[in-house]
Amino acid sequence: MRVKWLPLKLIISEALLARRLREMPFAPSDGPLSKGFRVEKVTRGTITGQYIEQEVVDRMIRLPDGSEIQQELVEVTVTEFRIEPERELALEVRNGPRTLLPFIGALGASSGFMVTVQSKVTVDLREAAREFSRQIKIPLTVSALECSGIPLDGNVSAALKLNGDKDVLQAFDDLPFSSPKSSIDSLRIDFTLQGAKCSVDFTKGGTAKIRAADTDFIASCVRHAFERSLT
Repeated sequence: MRVKWLPLKLIISEALLARRLREMPFAPSDGPLSKGFRVEKVTRGTITGQYIEQEVVDRMIRLPDGSEIQQELVEVTVTEFRIEPERELALEVRNGPRTLLPFIGALGASSGFMVTVQSKVTVDLREAAREFSRQIKIPLTVSALECSGIPLDGNVSAALKLNGDKDVLQAFDDLPFSSPKSSIDSLRIDFTLQGAKCSVDFTKGGTAKIRAADTDFIASCVRHAFERSLT
């Protein structure tokens, strides 16, 4: 499961936002593009739902004999979201598309632009790994990391990737050119939960890829860790 978190500010109430999202429901139309929201659950402090886009695309396919036929394809994009306005990272998106701009734009338009989303965050992954360890309370191993912008000489910089079955974060910190200020772009954490091997990939942009049976629990721990590690 891929998860991304972003700051969100809500000027209207959650109940009013939920009502306005319901007023823009998804329904397939005869046109080439259909889009809208599907609100699944509203509780005090939380709105859960989906933003759905359906696009009908005509494509020309060339046959072996040189002739062409037109084929109609239907492409559907589903953005699963959870909004918790009281959280520092108030917007959670699960298994979202490559770009969230259509969803963010539709969210703002539906609310009369009473919702604003900060499109970028930066997470200190060193601190996030430590905080995740405190949250999950089981032994962890940082098995991979990537770091860029390592200064070498003058305007020359390097990128570095480490992998191993031991704690590569400690190995990275032991390198002569490493420092507590070195920016880590991504890392992977391995652990065993309830007898099953699990892993989670962090990126400094506030995303995580979770491989575990209890994804909700892990996502909650990662979100808390990221909120404590924003720069």
